[in-house]
Amino acid sequence: MDSSRPTRLAALQGRKRALLTLCTGAGKTAVAFQICWKLWSAGWNAAGIHRKPRILYLADNSGEIVFDRLLIETLGPDRVTLMVKAGPIVNDVTREDLAQVGLEGLVRVVDTGCNYFGFPWEYISEAAREELKRNAGTQFDPKLVQLFVSKVQE
Repeated sequence: MDSSRPTRLAALQGRKRALLTLCTGAGKTAVAFQICWKLWSAGWNAAGIHRKPRILYLADNSGEIVFDRLLIETLGPDRVTLMVKAGPIVNDVTREDLAQVGLEGLVRVVDTGCNYFGFPWEYISEAAREELKRNAGTQFDPKLVQLFVSKVQE
């Protein structure tokens, strides 16, 4: 079953959001890869200009970082900014994990400046905030950045 299909259809229909809910072990990383790859291959971006978009990749599970590396290498490390936790929290990815799989130095990395669950805006480093704001409109779609920031500030 192609779990990425509803998300791709939503994008093609011009819908701004699509919610995809999968249980543990259902292959969320594989689905994320399918969605990224299909939109990437199509040169899709919100501006409608046919070009490869930049991706802000929020790495979470350190057990999946090897698969994340494959995705990043496939998309092109120069088109990806990887955001990781500043320190260990459960099994979230840190810079130390990146070094172990050879991602440190391969891709631009920004850490969140904190090691809390999720992406709590009040604890995120100024560097992480600036990465989002600085690239809004040039690297990342400004509407998506605004939506992301508004959601994590709730």
